[in-house]
Amino acid sequence: MEFKTKQLSDVTAEVVLKASAEEVEESFQRAYRKAQGKGKLPGFRKGRVPLEMVERHLGDSVAEEAARELIAEGFDDVVSELAPAPISIPRFELESFERGKGAQIKGVYDTMPKVKLGKYKKLKVTEDQAVVDDEAIGAELEKLQQQHSTLRTREEGAAAKDEIVTIKLE
Repeated sequence: MEFKTKQLSDVTAEVVLKASAEEVEESFQRAYRKAQGKGKLPGFRKGRVPLEMVERHLGDSVAEEAARELIAEGFDDVVSELAPAPISIPRFELESFERGKGAQIKGVYDTMPKVKLGKYKKLKVTEDQAVVDDEAIGAELEKLQQQHSTLRTREEGAAAKDEIVTIKLE
């Protein structure tokens, strides 16, 4: 299968696949064999219909499946050789697809963008210094002390400020 690529923009490219008449016929034969396994005709068990009968019965109605087979096989053959390399599956469109004449298929796919770096060698960077005052440190220490404090029972003595008191009143 022949192919040509063309860069459309910085991030898209086009590939045109050209298939010979033999390749189109092979894709039709694969489509007939696929239909043979699923098809049922009177007088034959399912999947046991002779290939000639399937061809005669279905005719060109398997053209869509044959086109899919041709696109899948053709793209698998050329994907490693495409330049620029694709990062997505192409959106294909049939331009021509005829038995005995061949096929031409056009696909558009996304590529990696080309990045150009500016002048970065002489850039000056200043680092901001965090300023922490004593009040913020004290507040954070007080919060940590409250979080990690434990509650202890004291039996005697007077209650002080911020202590928890349990009273039994009768």
